[in-house]
Amino acid sequence: RGHSSPCLTRRSRALRDPEPEQLPRPPTAQLCAMLPTHSAESQGFVKVVTEAGSRGAWTRPRRLLLLAGLGAGVCAAAALLDHRRPERRVEAAAPAFRDFVGLAAKPTTVDGWIRFADIGGGVVDGVTYSKNACARAAIAADPESADAWIAYGITGGGDVGGVKFDPKACYRKAIALDAKSPKAWTYFGKEGGDIIGGVRYDNKACYVKAIVLKRDYAAAWYNLGLAGGDHFHGKMFDPKECFIEALTHDASNSDAWREIGRLGGVPGHTPAEAYQRSLTLNPKHAETWLLFGRVGGGELHGMPFTKIDCFLRALRLFRQAQPVDSNSVATALAELSMAGGANVDGKAATAKELAVKSLTTSKGVALAWYACGLTDCGLNNCDSAGACAIVTPEFCFAEALKIDPTFAKAQAELAWVMDGLTPADHAKYFVEALDMDPKSSRAWHGAGNLLTGAAKFDFKGISYTKEQCLANSVVFDPKYSLGWQALAELGTTVKVGDASITSIQCSVKAVEADPRSNVAWCALYTKMENNNILDIVVSGETMLKAAVKAKGSCSD
Repeated sequence: RGHSSPCLTRRSRALRDPEPEQLPRPPTAQLCAMLPTHSAESQGFVKVVTEAGSRGAWTRPRRLLLLAGLGAGVCAAAALLDHRRPERRVEAAAPAFRDFVGLAAKPTTVDGWIRFADIGGGVVDGVTYSKNACARAAIAADPESADAWIAYGITGGGDVGGVKFDPKACYRKAIALDAKSPKAWTYFGKEGGDIIGGVRYDNKACYVKAIVLKRDYAAAWYNLGLAGGDHFHGKMFDPKECFIEALTHDASNSDAWREIGRLGGVPGHTPAEAYQRSLTLNPKHAETWLLFGRVGGGELHGMPFTKIDCFLRALRLFRQAQPVDSNSVATALAELSMAGGANVDGKAATAKELAVKSLTTSKGVALAWYACGLTDCGLNNCDSAGACAIVTPEFCFAEALKIDPTFAKAQAELAWVMDGLTPADHAKYFVEALDMDPKSSRAWHGAGNLLTGAAKFDFKGISYTKEQCLANSVVFDPKYSLGWQALAELGTTVKVGDASITSIQCSVKAVEADPRSNVAWCALYTKMENNNILDIVVSGETMLKAAVKAKGSCSD
């Protein structure tokens, strides 16, 4: 009942655990939009079969489309259920979610088959139709439908009338049928483009062609941004401008929001806020969770997510992907290692343990070697000849640079751990790191650490004093605790940006940047002791000297 309401209200449970599963949900209207509106296709939908289980027995969010034969244009419901604890999963019910929609009768139109493909296919009269089979049926219903050929390409293509069509051939066919289809041109561009009508179109030219045909076609703008941008009507659009155009025409493009965040945000939206928007629209995108964690996390629908929460979410989603990408899993584990450790797979794991787990998952990830170097993980590494040795931090950072020669942090750490170098040779390594990333806090800290007396560090024609190098380390990353500690050790008031900061204020900033650092707390305690300071304000809270001492477990 309830024909006057196109979509019923969704229901979700707000539960939290050490690896939070509750997520912001996309509007139910997005699901309704995929359902057929023609009576011939809508009247036969039947109710889905779901997993059976008591409250709390679910294992991952399920989107359940309850399609109950309500007549033309009626969308019955969308329910989003959270569930926990994989060990309590009802495994026997899992196949129901692979073919979760049933039809009482086959669709009779091209649009009906395409919509059936859009929602994943399903079962008709006991026969299972994959998305690809639905798209092939759409072509059978109307071989002259460009949309049917596009759908067939999207689902992988295949054989039609004894002729093999790969995705690019499908999109080429769609363009031949409808040369004014921006969607066909966009997908043709995603396949790299080719010669059409005697004219060569590379991927960018295909996207521009789509935009010429439909100025507000968001998908073309998004893909043009991924391709590096291009000229349109005499104006050069860089990648960020392309993503802004995409969002101007479709604010629900979660991928464009993610790329805006990756490029540093836009006025009115910080990177974290861009990732929040992206995850609100698509909470199952693992890489976005990874990026959100790298900027510290934040709130989604009023729920706080720490960076560790975000990395755990990314790890879980990477593991759920089919096929599993071991490099992505290793990256998430490395991030958790660098975050200080976490509860993974029901067990507390230290940073070192997670670094080893990351490397054993994949040795082809630079970040995994970097995390191993940071923790001195002690992995017993064997080469192709079977020779094994315990890896050193120096070896790990060097391996990371072999995989990614532009990895500035690995270059900076390598300079820190290399022995037997003169200060001048050490400085060269830090210069190389800064050439890769002029804002590398670790490199500026290392360069400053080399200097004594009136010596200076030269970079791009400018000479920097010790104080200036150390100040740069915290200017570029105010959360870099080691930089603040090094500034505090100078024992004088220093210039950081436009501000003059006393030595003890630097010590306060060091513990605020890393409240887990016993070294930072004890350095602050020592300064309070030496200067007879009884209390001090840290993160807005007044702390007695004894409390500071206890925080760092400092000895007398």
